[in-house]
Amino acid sequence: MKHSAKVLQNTLLSIFLAASLHSVAFAAGKGDNFWVYPVIEGYGRIHPLPDAAMQPDPETTYKVVFTATKGKEKDGVNASLWRVARAVNVFGQAGVKQDHRDFVVVISGKATPLIMSNQAYKAKHGKDNPNLKLIKALQDAGVKLQVCGQAVAENKIDYKAINPDITLTLSALSDVPMLQAQGYSLFPL
Repeated sequence: MKHSAKVLQNTLLSIFLAASLHSVAFAAGKGDNFWVYPVIEGYGRIHPLPDAAMQPDPETTYKVVFTATKGKEKDGVNASLWRVARAVNVFGQAGVKQDHRDFVVVISGKATPLIMSNQAYKAKHGKDNPNLKLIKALQDAGVKLQVCGQAVAENKIDYKAINPDITLTLSALSDVPMLQAQGYSLFPL
């Protein structure tokens, strides 16, 4: 019985070591260009796949409305905004220039506090707003950001506390259907 346990232990150790070496080899094979940031540096990393099916056409204009409603974080910023950055990077990597990316983010729900100015955010949460750099980068990439006025009221945020880079709108309930009527595709986050 002792011999069987030792054999099992050695077998499991061998499997673990082989898996570890495979992981190290895979990571080493990634190189510096495995994850890239073609448009928005530091957010929304992508892995280029130039031979993948369904590549965006650089000559087409893409109209997308993203609904950012969750308060979860990724890499220290709002996960929905991070994913919008990834979308910008995916389209940018495919050669779709800014004038062919018509992206709008409608912010509401638990994501609403990200729209606060740094001063207001710090007063309410005791720390700097971690999303400001990403918001600026998204805007520099041509992304329009707007916040649902009803969500601002629900979250008891003073309208004067809204980051001036964010557009206040009546409601996400009206924004999304109006944008869809204008030909935007809905991408909920």
